[in-house]
Amino acid sequence: MTAVRFAVGSTRWGTQKGGGPRPYVATGDQLIALVLVFLAGAGLVVARDAIVPVRFSYDGMKIERLALRLLSVPGDDSYQQVGDLYRALGLAGHRTAAGLLGFTLFGLLVLAVAWMLRWQVTWTWLAGATITLLLGAVYLGTYSKDVLVVPITAFAVVASRFWRLLVVIAAAVLYAWVFRSYWYAVAGLTALYWFIGRTRPRHPVVALVVAAVLAVCVVGLLYSAVTGSSVSSLRMNMNADRVNSPDATSMIPSYLPNGNTVMQLVNLALAVVVLLVPIPMLALGGAYYSSLFLVITVLWLTFLKANLHLWEASTSRAARETTGPQWHPGLLAFPLAFVTTQAMFEPDYGSALRHLTPVLPCMLLAVGLYLRDRREQAFRSRPGSDVVTWRCLP
Repeated sequence: MTAVRFAVGSTRWGTQKGGGPRPYVATGDQLIALVLVFLAGAGLVVARDAIVPVRFSYDGMKIERLALRLLSVPGDDSYQQVGDLYRALGLAGHRTAAGLLGFTLFGLLVLAVAWMLRWQVTWTWLAGATITLLLGAVYLGTYSKDVLVVPITAFAVVASRFWRLLVVIAAAVLYAWVFRSYWYAVAGLTALYWFIGRTRPRHPVVALVVAAVLAVCVVGLLYSAVTGSSVSSLRMNMNADRVNSPDATSMIPSYLPNGNTVMQLVNLALAVVVLLVPIPMLALGGAYYSSLFLVITVLWLTFLKANLHLWEASTSRAARETTGPQWHPGLLAFPLAFVTTQAMFEPDYGSALRHLTPVLPCMLLAVGLYLRDRREQAFRSRPGSDVVTWRCLP
């Protein structure tokens, strides 16, 4: 028996052997779900002061005061430049409007990812999109440096070709030059991982692990050579004024004694692991840190599993014959470069999640492609379930 699937415009329905609906959420349901979550996120932005704990707004409050010219930060021009940007946009003193602008840009990118997937998504993917949008409301729904990462992520989402990769690298270098200097490392590592993805090594896991370890060592040693300080000094300096702070409970420490350069590099490599699976957060106790551990762990493990599956499947005949969006190394390279850089410079898990939030749409696309591929494979594996697809566009 041949399974026939129909698509008329944006509405999809069909049959498969043994009956039952197609394994995707109806387009109308997707739109309703995403719109409702977006509205909930917008409501969270509007009612931020009453709902969101103040510790999530410290950076935003600082930028707001800079935009209003009520504060100066000698030696840190990046915050001042962000404040000046909001002032130039006429958003100084308009926290809610600034938050809605940032959240809307982020939400449109999430919606664009769903569109790129041709709305072939599951409820599991929608759950991930819901968490992503809520994180966007919390971390981007105020004055923020991280809103400026959203356009870079948008470029990374479509970085399937070399010239598009160059756009991502150029945007990352510009962001590093103006706002955060450690983004030079993100730019370089994105190129490294992208080329590894294009070469399709026989053992991709080994290749990525070796590349990540070497990258951490090289960047750490370069930092030490340029600054004349120890490899571990940057994280130690960033955490120096946070040790006795109530907001430093999720601080990322050195797990081994920093007795020499080798041990300092080992600590950086360990930091990559604990950013992917933040087991130390469980020791902090409480529902908040346990939930944060669960979200971060599931997010990264699912993302890595999705990319490895799609990477190996991308050379198959079925992949070449698949219509619609397909996996490309940019979906792996940009988030992986970002977390590798975080391992060297990020002071705490809360900051790590905040800085990662604008990168999440890139990860959502990879996971969406993975879930689509698994469902299609399961569909094809059923005896007699050859697929004939009819598309009738209005």
